[in-house]
Amino acid sequence: MLTRVKKIILDLLFPISCLGCGRDKIWLCGNCQSKIPVLEEFFCPVCSRPALRGQTHDQCRRGSSLDGIFIAGDWRNKLLRKIIHRFKYNFIQDLKTPLGKLLIEKLEQADNFFVPALSERYFEAIVPIPLFSRRELWRGFNQAELLGRAVGEFLLIPVLASAVKRIKNTKTQVGKNQKARAKNMLGAFVPGLEISAVKGKKILIVDDVVTTAETMAAVAKVLKSAGASEVWGLCLARG
Repeated sequence: MLTRVKKIILDLLFPISCLGCGRDKIWLCGNCQSKIPVLEEFFCPVCSRPALRGQTHDQCRRGSSLDGIFIAGDWRNKLLRKIIHRFKYNFIQDLKTPLGKLLIEKLEQADNFFVPALSERYFEAIVPIPLFSRRELWRGFNQAELLGRAVGEFLLIPVLASAVKRIKNTKTQVGKNQKARAKNMLGAFVPGLEISAVKGKKILIVDDVVTTAETMAAVAKVLKSAGASEVWGLCLARG
């Protein structure tokens, strides 16, 4: 009920119009969506240097449980930043559609680098980055879960939203050095109710924006400890 009331208020405060050009009755028109191109490059999730298909460099593997990462868009794109901000902080859940499309386009781009291809279900399940319970209650939804479900529908694979639980309300990672980031994430995530479903599976973690990928790495560690065979990340941008 609270979520429904919040949506009514937000619809009054923010009438539906394209966030790019102002066109009525659509959050992002096709023309403006084309102004957010898929990032062509692939980067290692640990050192951020170029990497084939976004795979973690061999020399970086000791520092992360992530096997690789897909970064869909360029954070320098002002329109993309605006849409992500409205999605998270103005609680506009409908923006999951254009943002989910961007994630799917990145997977389609990466398709040629995998055998079997992504379209043949290389990944077997999706795990969205969980929010701390109080934060999710305040927002009314988990934006990573909404994005994950859009991707899951495309890949025809399950979304295990309860595989990992967040038990620590971590502070922002922005401005912290590597040691402080790792300490901030220590003990933040634990196995959840669906954790047994990841055993032997190739898992795709989904989030909106990553800074250093320490959060994804912490979730990946829980998944690997539960027997996941591979864990990759997928996000909209790296801030």
